[in-house]
Amino acid sequence: MTEVNFTTHKQEEMIIFGGYDHFVYKLDADGKMRWRTKVSDASIYAAPQCIPTGILIASLDGTVSCVNISTGSSYWKLNLGGPIFANPIYDHDTKSIFIGCADCNLYAVSLNGVKEWTVQVGAPIFSSPVLNERSLVFGCHDSHVYRVDIDSRKISMKTKVSSAVYASVDLVPQHLKQNNQEQEDLILCSTTKGDVYLLSGSGDIITSHLI
Repeated sequence: MTEVNFTTHKQEEMIIFGGYDHFVYKLDADGKMRWRTKVSDASIYAAPQCIPTGILIASLDGTVSCVNISTGSSYWKLNLGGPIFANPIYDHDTKSIFIGCADCNLYAVSLNGVKEWTVQVGAPIFSSPVLNERSLVFGCHDSHVYRVDIDSRKISMKTKVSSAVYASVDLVPQHLKQNNQEQEDLILCSTTKGDVYLLSGSGDIITSHLI
């Protein structure tokens, strides 16, 4: 069986997904296939992402491609040099795509497929970056949780945890905060050892529990 991650598109009732068979598929809401396309000879683990110029596909050979939402034809391709497991994320404010890669880099890519900047971390990134105001928060295989400031393009937080972080971090919703709304978002993450951490916005460990 082909394993898939998928995305949906609100303006057009459809499902788009990539598989371990190297193909990307578009289905109508009734399950009818509209197209399938192949952007590289590698499997696709990351979920396709809707961006203003099309559908963004990232594959395990490091290929990133934007394809036409109607036809599946490719507008552009870029190879980042390492496998991409993490879901890319698009920032509407900066109009940049952010991609965590297993080559130990976080990349910023423009909507036309040009590499804008790179931040290197200590190990492969499998955790999908999460936008938090003007920064990106993600876990890393080097047993740290990072925050990268988008404006300065530098690491602004690095917190040591018990082991590698594969899963995406989560931000504590506003209504769960105990203090006033000006308090920084809290960060929730889990490690491969089974520890769940609650961090402050600045990266201080508030509490941890072994599941």
